[in-house]
Amino acid sequence: MNDFYFAGNHCTRIQEFIKDNNANVLCSYINDIKAIPTYFEYKKHGWKGKILIDNGAYTMYRNGTTIDLDEYIQWLNDNDDYIDYAIALDDIPGIFGESATLVDIQKSAQITYDNYMYMLDKVKSPNKLLPVFHQGDDFKWLHTYLDMPNLKYMCLSANKSRTTNAHREAFYSECFSIIKQSNNPDIKCHCLGSATFQNAEKFPFVSMDATTHIKYAIYGWLMTPYGLVYIGDNFDELKSKPKEAYDRVEKVCVEYGLDMDKLGTDWLERTIFNACYVRDKMKTVVCKATTFNTVMRLF
Repeated sequence: MNDFYFAGNHCTRIQEFIKDNNANVLCSYINDIKAIPTYFEYKKHGWKGKILIDNGAYTMYRNGTTIDLDEYIQWLNDNDDYIDYAIALDDIPGIFGESATLVDIQKSAQITYDNYMYMLDKVKSPNKLLPVFHQGDDFKWLHTYLDMPNLKYMCLSANKSRTTNAHREAFYSECFSIIKQSNNPDIKCHCLGSATFQNAEKFPFVSMDATTHIKYAIYGWLMTPYGLVYIGDNFDELKSKPKEAYDRVEKVCVEYGLDMDKLGTDWLERTIFNACYVRDKMKTVVCKATTFNTVMRLF
């Protein structure tokens, strides 16, 4: 896999980690609007990481509000020099907390496509704009995107709230089966908001984003090659783990200048620890699959 994008909390400590490691970052146009200028400044001063802008549609969907499409386009154009890629404004079906109907899903897929086509004509850099194909949409929309001669990069979005890991893998498998048999078999695909090492090994995504490094850290977990290690609020918890895990934690702390004594009490120290693990792990992940199965519609 080529690119991993760190998403989620953009406090100063995490921003500095991203800058110092030339890591990539996914920022929400809605949630991270105050943090984004910091990354623009990093770009001006030589930071080599990439910025992927998420449109924030899911946040607005949860809040029962909408995004002004023209304002989003204008903001992208105003900051085009610093943005590597941006996700076209997609539409989330139904009302948050309620089951979407088939009519809702069909309507949202049409709106998502219409928004993408509208934005293509108005953004400064159409090649930076990524459309989204959602799990649950009719696969005719995936065929429609694949038939666009100039489309080189798109997002596949699985539904984490309504499906199991097996369902999401079945969705990705069907998508890549269709892609490999299409007129655009080499299109690049971003795994939107559902990144796992297993998905990176099973499917040829060129990029992913995730907040896993933060979520585990908040609840006291460290990510290691020996699995998750819980230390909670007590550093002594770590000393009770298998020696291999303890030695690995100590080695990473020395290598990256982290304070082992803080791992038990400071979720930010754990976040940076996990971010180091994710960054290094993603560098070594290689997709092993060459064929994919077409399965029945999931819902």
